[in-house]
Amino acid sequence: MPKNLFSLLRISSLAIAAILISYTLTSYDTGKDTNNFFIGSKNNPPARVESQSKTYQITNPEITGLAGRWGVAVKDLKTDETYLLAADEKFPAASIYKLATLYKAYDAISAGELKKDDVVSGSISSLQETLSPADASPIREPRDEPEYTSMSVENALNLMITISDNSAAILLSERLGWGNIDAFMEAQNLAGIDLVEKDSPTVTAASILALLERIYRHTAVDWQSSEEMQQLLFAQKVNDRIPKYLPEATRIGHKTGELEDVRHDAGIVLGQQSHYIFVFLTQSANPTEAAENIAKLSKGIYDAMEARWSLKTNSLLAYTSV
Repeated sequence: MPKNLFSLLRISSLAIAAILISYTLTSYDTGKDTNNFFIGSKNNPPARVESQSKTYQITNPEITGLAGRWGVAVKDLKTDETYLLAADEKFPAASIYKLATLYKAYDAISAGELKKDDVVSGSISSLQETLSPADASPIREPRDEPEYTSMSVENALNLMITISDNSAAILLSERLGWGNIDAFMEAQNLAGIDLVEKDSPTVTAASILALLERIYRHTAVDWQSSEEMQQLLFAQKVNDRIPKYLPEATRIGHKTGELEDVRHDAGIVLGQQSHYIFVFLTQSANPTEAAENIAKLSKGIYDAMEARWSLKTNSLLAYTSV
């Protein structure tokens, strides 16, 4: 066979395979969809997906019947399908506000207003007063440490996200300016993140989902900034919620939040087959139970997403093997 003809046939085969992949992943529905987890299974025959970018309200009693207040937002990043429950309701931000500080810090670094080797510093007593009494343990015992603490911006970013260090977050937020961070959120159409609320910062599940999606798609500030933000989130060391029951190989970039009656977790999950974001904001009289419920729901969502895309992949293999 002439070499040119062989190359042409090979290119044609690749093009056909690409068409089959596109058709299978966007048009074929096995009937065992993620919707079954969020809005309940239906006794309907398998149907073709008519369009993407759909939004659904979660009605599954496994989620809606949980005690306390819940704000939930889940997005399949391959289809843009979104599932919401009270996603526009305000919740105390707890440490979830640190995502807004992270975003603004990288914006300031990109604009040359802040450098990673800049030093942020403040007094221990002043930092402690900034914390709510319901926040986690004190920053440190004054009798054992100097009155002042300082660190580089780069170190503050790392500590703020990976171990949710409060002193790092407050030093960095005060350097940027709470009002400036809040105004930046509004300018980015993330007004559901309010850092100048009268009593304490508040967030909504929908706004946190939108912020995380920009980081995932590398549109938060710029590609490099988004990539560095991702790496910090994927280095998270507080893993008692979203990752608790997921396979060890799963990559999870997330941020927790915790106050006396609050347990939050929000993250990007990269499974074997699926990529999705999910945000769980909770306020209840039993926060320990709420944290466990987040972990269990995380496993349910993971299994539903993986099953959905595994089935689509299997159907693709059936198509291409014919």
